[in-house]
Amino acid sequence: MRRLLYLPLFVITLFACKRNEVPDVQTETPSTIAKVPITISVTDFLSREENLRKARENQNTGAREDSATIEHLYYIAYDSAGRQLRSRSQTPERNPNDFGIISDSLQPGTYTIILVASETLLHDLPLFSGPNIYGFITRRYITDPLGQIFVKKMQLTVDTTPNPPKLEVALNRIVGEVMVEITDAPPASDSNFEIFVKVTNAPPSYYLDTETAHEPEDHNTSTNSDRIDQTHFQQYIFGSDSDLKVIITYYNKTTGTVELTKTIEHVKCHANKKTIITGRLFEAPQPNKPGLNIKIDQSWDTDRTVIYF
Repeated sequence: MRRLLYLPLFVITLFACKRNEVPDVQTETPSTIAKVPITISVTDFLSREENLRKARENQNTGAREDSATIEHLYYIAYDSAGRQLRSRSQTPERNPNDFGIISDSLQPGTYTIILVASETLLHDLPLFSGPNIYGFITRRYITDPLGQIFVKKMQLTVDTTPNPPKLEVALNRIVGEVMVEITDAPPASDSNFEIFVKVTNAPPSYYLDTETAHEPEDHNTSTNSDRIDQTHFQQYIFGSDSDLKVIITYYNKTTGTVELTKTIEHVKCHANKKTIITGRLFEAPQPNKPGLNIKIDQSWDTDRTVIYF
């Protein structure tokens, strides 16, 4: 019920709010108890992702989908009762000298700390506005691409020892990737035809309290995949057990009609895994070519499943 109370405000703000900076939120009551400085750094994690991106760009393969360029960092601190004490955000532009380093001061006690790193701008209202750990992660606008998202939720004990906490933290990827490879796709510059790839039934959000994706209530809602080159269409999705449906549409620009549609059902996309769908639009399946192929790629995680249909 508590989540439902946020939905009307969230829906209104989703369309109305501007892309402004997120102010610090400090809600704790004044106290005479001395606070202890803490430092949480994700710089090693950011460097790892950046180095991976540069290496893949130099190899000219897989750079777009395999590595992340983190542009937004979010920090939220909750006390032992789950009440939100503080929330902050960082970007390389606003924090050129200390991006990836969170400095705070907390009274001795036990806290829940949540860190979120993302390629794209997230909707800060549902992420920050909850008085307890009931916030959730979602895209800023419905039409925005999701991008890669990493999260770390941890317990932090602050005491009065001489050495204040200085933590180096790595975050975990909470999205999976659906990659569709259409080997006979016409070029994007084709003036007569266009290809659209949509994914339906994808989770719209990720809850911080349960650390799980929220199953969609409208199973017909779809999101468009990005065309990243001649044959590949890509989309990041919150990892879950949802049955996804991938719809490939071949559209005639001249006549305004759909020439061909292919639907792949019961597609799974789990966190930190890639689901790759490969095939041709205009060739009938042969005995030794069973049509579109679905597999789970190993470059993020080691599990692999192949499905033919």
